[in-house]
Amino acid sequence: FCRAHFLELNCEKDGKMVAMRASKEEVKSAMADLNLGDEHCSIAAINGFKSVVLSGDAHSIDQVITRLGCSHKDLGVEYAYHSKKITAAADAFKLKAEEILSGHIQASAMRDDCNVYSCLTGQQCPPSVFASAAYWHKQMISSVLFADCITSVVQPNSRVFFLELGMDNSLTSLINSISNNHKDALVACLSSLDRNASKSDLA
Repeated sequence: FCRAHFLELNCEKDGKMVAMRASKEEVKSAMADLNLGDEHCSIAAINGFKSVVLSGDAHSIDQVITRLGCSHKDLGVEYAYHSKKITAAADAFKLKAEEILSGHIQASAMRDDCNVYSCLTGQQCPPSVFASAAYWHKQMISSVLFADCITSVVQPNSRVFFLELGMDNSLTSLINSISNNHKDALVACLSSLDRNASKSDLA
């Protein structure tokens, strides 16, 4: 099963997501000035000091953009991912996840001898945390703390290699930008696929 199934069944295709050249504080201040709560829009991702994604209904997001006058890019999606607007889908997802996890996976049986970092908390977590339906429910409707997560991984004097899995290198670019603040760390990034590659190249 996948979240797209529950989104289609439980949510209207009236959401919007916009990447903005603004800080978390600037966006929250603009929302407060406009009397916009989480039911209207919320910060879906914090990818850097001046790089956030706003998610919610189109009118509210347009108000924030006008208020801030910042550069932005519409992500072209139909659902307001990582916002309260998809709570109904997250609730249904949680019920199905609980059914699957109770029958196949015991959190106590999962290995805790490897380092895993969560973009929900922005910190290192024991792997057993991910065997919780509640975790994935919260992950669907909460902010992605990408910048905090990368900062947690890239410690002073650390040596880190990141591999991005997907058809783009957008995260690789973000990681490089965040890692530039750690001059004493050695960070290498590689994206696994090129979105411009031909089908024969990917075969």
